[in-house]
Amino acid sequence: MTTFEIIKKLSKDYGITVKNLSAQLGFGEGTIYKWKYQSPKASDLEKVATFFNVSVDYLLGRTDNKMDWVKYDEENAEGIKKGVSGAKMFDTIAAHAKDRDADLTEEDLQQINDFVNFIIDKHKK
Repeated sequence: MTTFEIIKKLSKDYGITVKNLSAQLGFGEGTIYKWKYQSPKASDLEKVATFFNVSVDYLLGRTDNKMDWVKYDEENAEGIKKGVSGAKMFDTIAAHAKDRDADLTEEDLQQINDFVNFIIDKHKK
C-alpha cells in the first residue's frame, strides 16, 4: 500500500475523512491527496503519525507494526524503570475513567495497568 492508502485506511478506521484529517492537522485541503503522486515532508508525516499514534515507518509501508516501540520506550523510560511499561497509556486510560466520573479503586487501576502491560508485551518484538 502507498502512504496515501495507509492514511486513508487509518482515517476510515478512526471515522474521519482525509479532508477533515488535513484540516485538523493544519494542512492545506489537498495536501494529503497530493501524496498519491508526491513524497510528503517528514514533518507532515510526523504529524500524521502522532495523530494516529503510529510510527512514520508504518505510514511509509516499511513495517506492519503500527507502534514505534523504541520511541515508546524512550518516552516511558521512567515508568519502565518502575516496572510499568504501559505508563503513558495507563495514565491516558485512567484520565478517561476520571472524565467519565468512574470511581476507580487502587485495585482497579492495578488491573488496568497489568492489562496494558500484557497487551504491550504481547505485541512487542
